[in-house]
Amino acid sequence: MKIKLLSLHLENFRGLREFSINPGGKCGAVIGANGTGKSTLAAAFLWLLTGKDAQGRDNYNIFPLGEDGQRVSGCSPSVTAQLDVDGEELVLQRSMSERWTKRRGATEAEYAGDETRFVVNEVPVSAGEYTRRIADLLPEKLLPLLTSAAWFSEQTKDYKERRRLLMEQFGGISPDDVFDNCPDLQPLREAIGSHSVEEYSRICADRRKRYKDALTTIPARIDENRKQLSGAPVDIDQLKDERGKVNVEIAKLRYTIEHTSESEEAQNLSRKLRDVQEQLSLIPKKRRAMTEAVNAEWNAEHARKLSEARAAKCECDAAVRTAKAELSALSKRRYDVSFELEKLREKWSRVNVSTPNVSDVCPACGQPLPAECVQEAIDRFNAGKSEELAELAEKGRSAAAEERRILERIDELTKAIDYSSARSEEMTAAIKRLESEMPPSTSSELLNKLDVQEDNLHKEMQQLEDSLADISKHTVAAQNVQRRELEKLQEQSDALSVQLAEAERNNEREKRIADLEEEKRSAMRALEEAERGISMCQDFTRQMVAMLTQRVNRHFPTVRWKLFEEQKNGGLREVCEATVDGVPYGALNTAARMQANVEIVAAFGEAAGISMPLFLDNRESVTALYIPDGMQIIDLKVVPGAALGQE
Repeated sequence: MKIKLLSLHLENFRGLREFSINPGGKCGAVIGANGTGKSTLAAAFLWLLTGKDAQGRDNYNIFPLGEDGQRVSGCSPSVTAQLDVDGEELVLQRSMSERWTKRRGATEAEYAGDETRFVVNEVPVSAGEYTRRIADLLPEKLLPLLTSAAWFSEQTKDYKERRRLLMEQFGGISPDDVFDNCPDLQPLREAIGSHSVEEYSRICADRRKRYKDALTTIPARIDENRKQLSGAPVDIDQLKDERGKVNVEIAKLRYTIEHTSESEEAQNLSRKLRDVQEQLSLIPKKRRAMTEAVNAEWNAEHARKLSEARAAKCECDAAVRTAKAELSALSKRRYDVSFELEKLREKWSRVNVSTPNVSDVCPACGQPLPAECVQEAIDRFNAGKSEELAELAEKGRSAAAEERRILERIDELTKAIDYSSARSEEMTAAIKRLESEMPPSTSSELLNKLDVQEDNLHKEMQQLEDSLADISKHTVAAQNVQRRELEKLQEQSDALSVQLAEAERNNEREKRIADLEEEKRSAMRALEEAERGISMCQDFTRQMVAMLTQRVNRHFPTVRWKLFEEQKNGGLREVCEATVDGVPYGALNTAARMQANVEIVAAFGEAAGISMPLFLDNRESVTALYIPDGMQIIDLKVVPGAALGQE
């Protein structure tokens, strides 16, 4: 697809109030001093197509700025381009204006943001339709690259962005292509399984680190276990036999000590002592039983009286609460009835003194009415009055009767409240009296007999304990000799246990050392395998680098791409740098850079099948430049002191 710029018109776009160029689909040039707005043309053309600047920002300011650096209000930036797309004319316009709204009751409008207007061939369209129309013509990601010569080499975010664009347009090498081209890499193809080469490389790198770390720590762990080995080797089975024999002697001696029989006399004294102690333990129980037997009847009667008193008090309190509630309701009803009686009396008085208001003149014709008609009206009034007075009197009697009933009931409730309150106070006093009463004391004669019996038993128990103490002195002396012998045997057994434990620990350490030695050999074998895998991945990467670089470079006549960089450790680091005759882009002179940029844009355009107008900034610094056939170039030249204009 060939797209030619026929004309470009700007209004209020950044620093340009109004400016137009008309290259007519051919190469052209725009001249002007520095700061007159030449570069603005390329930015305006890109904004027209994408709504963004070269860095991909869609929120940067395109409105003119005043001397204070603030936006000039009331301006509407607009860019219009007339294009030739494969021989068909296409007019695009994008404009932006401020939106002002006035709130209800406000005197002045407020700024409410900006709105963008889109026009295609003089037909207003929505933002979505405009974007679709542009996308049908051009891929958005390539627009900055195809319209600005230095964008790819100098304005991309980093080498990764440049590399991504190169790979998308000119790469396309699959791992199978590399494996098929290099039979030596077949072992790697089998080793990676379902992983990619990059994943397998990371797996091998992780293994190498893990096994290197292991090989760093294993010797120290082996040495640590060897340092913990103590003494000469001993026979563990022999130590176990010796300790077993000593433990048998200990068990026999303990049995002898624990089962040394007491004398018959000591056994009899012990039985008597247990009998006396048992009798002493029964004395408090007997004392309590006597007391409870005497007080059982009193306690039952006392509990009954206390329960009845409490129940009577609760009943009185409940009656008082109920009566007070009813009394409150009746008092309110009495007030309502009294008020109703008063109103009935007032109304009866008004009706009673009322007289007929009957005219003897016809209100229609003004002639005197017949006497019988006047008398009939008076009779009707008197009959209605009598009937209303009778009705009022009946209501009054009914209300008065209800008032009397209420007063009688109030009197009854007042008396009931007084009686129940007095009765509740009586029950409260009775409860306090009953709670303070104590049961009658137990007969002192029975208790005195128990006290004498208890004293005699204590004396007998002391005599028995003294006799047993004398007998036990002789038994303890014999047992002390046996215990000292037991302690010696126990010390001998403990010493053998310590020797046995140390010997078993030495065996465990020897086994651990052997395990660590085997772990070391396994780690060395695994490390060799991991390093072999990394080496194969690096060989794969180098082969792919060679194929990929060759495939990318064949699209560029003079520019050569450096896509990988050899590192000191033998690995490869991804880069993306253009070179011309071996000279990196950053070290090229101005003319070589511009020529390289034109070649890059032409290659991308050819790969995408698109030819776009290309803006070349600082064109005045290069006198000779090769332009591919059919490529429309808009040179932006600095001419000191010159106003912005088309050359």
